[in-house]
Amino acid sequence: MHNKCNLNCIHCRITERPADILTFEESRRIIDAFYSEGGRTIYFEGGEPFLWHDGEYQLEDVVRYAHNRGFLATIIYTNGTYSLDTSADTVFISLDDLRKRMTLYRGKAFDRIMQNILASRHPSLYVNFTINNYNKNEILDFCILSTV
Repeated sequence: MHNKCNLNCIHCRITERPADILTFEESRRIIDAFYSEGGRTIYFEGGEPFLWHDGEYQLEDVVRYAHNRGFLATIIYTNGTYSLDTSADTVFISLDDLRKRMTLYRGKAFDRIMQNILASRHPSLYVNFTINNYNKNEILDFCILSTV
């Protein structure tokens, strides 16, 4: 829907893409076309999808439109820095590491992301934890942290 993001992650190239922003009407046309072609699962990503708006329309309006159109699953991929309150069927939150290294990658967002995850009542919330050579021995620590 757009390439805007509130973070400036060292590994991400989204901000190098054109800053085109779809309007709500353009989003509806794309959703309609995808549904007509047989699509029944739709993913909203970005940039940061929760930043998207077109005047009074917010991401939630697009999610509701997709549900009403007949999509069986609406899925949001987010960096988790905004409230995870949505009617989307599933929300994936990207994490790269525990606090110390993640701060190097994404800036000081870890605590806010964890607060949003822990405060969420969403029934289908998943964390995409990036495993790499730096954190491969910290997976258990992350799992323990996420159950607190």
